[in-house]
Amino acid sequence: MELTLVAALLGSALLGAPGPIPLEKITDSTILPPGVTGTILLGSSPDSCLGNVFFAVLDEAGRLGLYAATPQGLTVIANHTTPVPGSMSTFQRVTRLTCAGDKLFFLGKDDLGPMSGGSSIYSYAQGSISLVFEVGTPIGSTFFEGFNSLDVADSDILVDAILSPASTNEAIVVIPFGESPMIVADITTVLPGQTDPATIYSRPVFVGADVFFHARTATEVAIYRWREGEGITVIADTTTPVSVSGQGTFVAFGIFADLGGRFVFGATFLGGLGIFAFEDGQFEPVVLPGDMTADGATFFSVSDPRGAGNLLTFAGRTQEDGLLEAVFVKEGDGLPRRLLGVGDTFEGREVHRIASNADHRDVLVWAENLEPPGFQAIYRARFGAAATDIPVLSWWGVLVLGAGLAVAGWWTLGRLLTQ
Repeated sequence: MELTLVAALLGSALLGAPGPIPLEKITDSTILPPGVTGTILLGSSPDSCLGNVFFAVLDEAGRLGLYAATPQGLTVIANHTTPVPGSMSTFQRVTRLTCAGDKLFFLGKDDLGPMSGGSSIYSYAQGSISLVFEVGTPIGSTFFEGFNSLDVADSDILVDAILSPASTNEAIVVIPFGESPMIVADITTVLPGQTDPATIYSRPVFVGADVFFHARTATEVAIYRWREGEGITVIADTTTPVSVSGQGTFVAFGIFADLGGRFVFGATFLGGLGIFAFEDGQFEPVVLPGDMTADGATFFSVSDPRGAGNLLTFAGRTQEDGLLEAVFVKEGDGLPRRLLGVGDTFEGREVHRIASNADHRDVLVWAENLEPPGFQAIYRARFGAAATDIPVLSWWGVLVLGAGLAVAGWWTLGRLLTQ
């Protein structure tokens, strides 16, 4: 093992190439969580929180439960055996995992029937589940019928809510902890620069105290920002020039993310699919078609940015991979590095579908093989101080490494003297 490590270090020193990023398997669909039997499917949006990895599992009965992978093994967080707080029922469907501070938040409901209501918002910390906000709560002359999304900041919840009656069906709503909810915009709102109300809202995220969201009207698709005291402003629409010379304007917008206080988003433009950032009133490209990876591959398209702090993960297609989708990670201003992609092998199977998520130090990769009965696995790539520690070598490892570096030095010197 030490000889392998030494060879890898020598290779990196001589060639200047980054080594592969190790992937730690968290779980797969053959490993049954406690109390679950039969065939299962792993949800494709795992989250890292409180030092553990949380993920959803769909069981044979169609129930969607929430579980955690901890150093002690798989643990039930909320499933068909877990009582819903304040109810005699148990959780039947858990979705929309998101971590904030020392708590995990999720949407949960106790019924799978076709006429059942929407999910309420719950939090989990230190082995305890609490109701945070209940579906059916009135807001003005309407009430909350359900939630399409969930984001949480230090003291606020942000949702793309379904309201009833239908005249105000969809809305962007901020719910301060312990206070009354506030509608930022609904389908009666005429947004800046428009003459007609919006018809569709989606993808709201917190970036600091600001709310960024996507809205569509009869004639336009755009990104908007709501800031307390300023109201709603347009950030980008289909008339906004792309911050790359000769690439026209934005055409459409994709996934949003908050990276260390920067609003990051996927977008379609004349040059294809790219990832951009908006900060202090300025746009800048983050990763674009034509950019290079750390291994020298050329991106054809990039999309679906996710992450936190200094760590960005996204989906990318390169010429060298035959345009098959792969998961990449980018640390700060470094070049993107490939983690796993369609066509690769995992657990002896071919990757058919791939997805990722990240917090400030971990990237979680979900991979799937579609051959019956189907197979999924979740992996983790660790970054930060814990991931960059170099293992301590024995005296033999040090001796081999020293000899190798000496040979490399003499080889380099000989090349210089003969030029």
